Amino acid sequence: MYNPLYLSTILSILTEIFPNLGLSYFYPPNRSVSFYDKQEPLRWVVVFIVWVPIILTLFKISQLYTLFASFFIILSFYINKNSKYKKKFNESGILHLLGFLIIYCIIVQKENENPKKIIYLIYILALLFGGFLMGKGRRKNLFIDIMGRLLFSFGFYQFVNILINMQ
Repeated sequence: MYNPLYLSTILSILTEIFPNLGLSYFYPPNRSVSFYDKQEPLRWVVVFIVWVPIILTLFKISQLYTLFASFFIILSFYINKNSKYKKKFNESGILHLLGFLIIYCIIVQKENENPKKIIYLIYILALLFGGFLMGKGRRKNLFIDIMGRLLFSFGFYQFVNILINMQ
């Protein structure tokens, strides 16, 4: 059976594997900032395709936490996608951390004694650490950039699998 979360997973992984398309979370390494800014409307479409199914699935599990997670996801996306805010907000990672901690709370609250809490935490940390490596190592070291993209893709894929199995 088809689930829209699969589309969001594939699209998210593709945008991170091919950063020069300008649809990724970070500036493309081989393109100019003006190219990245021209791609902004398309990035908004991609982010809604990626996050709307996830937000709707989270909403089935917990309405309150989902509202907070949605706020942080959209706010961090807006700050990171808009180049004029890039110069002002260097610590937007705090928004990512808060958003993903809220998502973690949604995942683990379904069952009080969930034995997979540590595994879920590892997936979310892979997602966060992969994003951190992509952001910090993309222009300095190709190996670090590739490892970050692989970690991010692994964490995102596992996170979506958790949501699919919870439905």
